[in-house]
Amino acid sequence: MHTNGVVHRDLKPENVLLTSDFQLKIADFGHSKRIKDMSDFKTSSLKGTLCYNAPEVGSTQGYFPATTDLFQVGVLAFILVAGVPPFSNTSDGWYGLIRQENFAKFWSSH
Repeated sequence: MHTNGVVHRDLKPENVLLTSDFQLKIADFGHSKRIKDMSDFKTSSLKGTLCYNAPEVGSTQGYFPATTDLFQVGVLAFILVAGVPPFSNTSDGWYGLIRQENFAKFWSSH
């Protein structure tokens, strides 16, 4: 997607499908956006499902949507390994540790 200038902005388990021959397909492009330069485009619009968004999405300084897509893929990977989401919502203490960049405490607790 990113190579073709598209950011999804709402990657979550419900939007990732698996075909009968085990190919991943991404669905629901309702929040997606076409961007000419991924490295230069910053936005402050709130898109996607909050508990899958990167902490910077709620900041007043804006965020890079391509980076947020990658954060959401990380949340998906966590769910695949652990069987549960890393946090339940954006006011969850686990999410707060990520926002504070206290990664050591987050991982030692998991």
